[in-house]
Amino acid sequence: MTRSWTSDCSESFLTAPCALEYVVDTTTRRNPSTRVSRVNVMASNAAPKEVLHHQALANSGPDGIVARVIRRLLDIRGVVGCKKITRQQLASLSSIETKSNRQSWLPGLQIVNEGIRDISRRRCVVAIAHSPKLRHPPDPILVIWDGSQVVGEEVWKSHSHVGASEDSDLIYLGRSLKLSRKGLAGSKGKLLKVCYRALRFPEVEAVNGVRDVVSVTVNAATHKHIAQVLGWDEQNPNLGTVLIGFNTV
Repeated sequence: MTRSWTSDCSESFLTAPCALEYVVDTTTRRNPSTRVSRVNVMASNAAPKEVLHHQALANSGPDGIVARVIRRLLDIRGVVGCKKITRQQLASLSSIETKSNRQSWLPGLQIVNEGIRDISRRRCVVAIAHSPKLRHPPDPILVIWDGSQVVGEEVWKSHSHVGASEDSDLIYLGRSLKLSRKGLAGSKGKLLKVCYRALRFPEVEAVNGVRDVVSVTVNAATHKHIAQVLGWDEQNPNLGTVLIGFNTV
């Protein structure tokens, strides 16, 4: 059994670029959340050379690049879903993220997702749903900032606590956050911000035709909204969400 459609690249299981008609053998599909195992690209009344020409153009265009990014992300250990985010969806989730963070503000302490702003400046945005098996980003997910210097940051490397007892400047809160005594002293009276900053995503940076890659995590309210919109399991406590933005060459 087969079915055909013209795609806008919003489905996570696409394995070919947009702007062409796709005919999929539905008997070979495994799980709806994974990619189909075979896609036949057809161009009605077109000669073979024309088909190849259209395929080459689609693969080199923005939609083809997005499709390649999605395929690469779905191959990463711990990534269980990936879909394209529209500009309208991005505006909605950005509003939810900002409002939710503001509700958590304390006197002298604000929570700000700076990475969302960087994501919104990119031409293409995708979201991934991931399990705890996904590797940690190359840098700390959050930092504490007083407007001029970093006074604290997330601890995530297993060896980060080694030598901590010899460094009198560091204060460790559990095993997930470290603060600087000097930094805190210098920030006395200043507004502190817990900032979620844009981070690199090396696997996407390696995709041909991609540049200016940034990624950021989101809070629980935004994660729930994204899961509802994209059809992911919002009740699964082991799933998290990361937004990834990039431009195309």
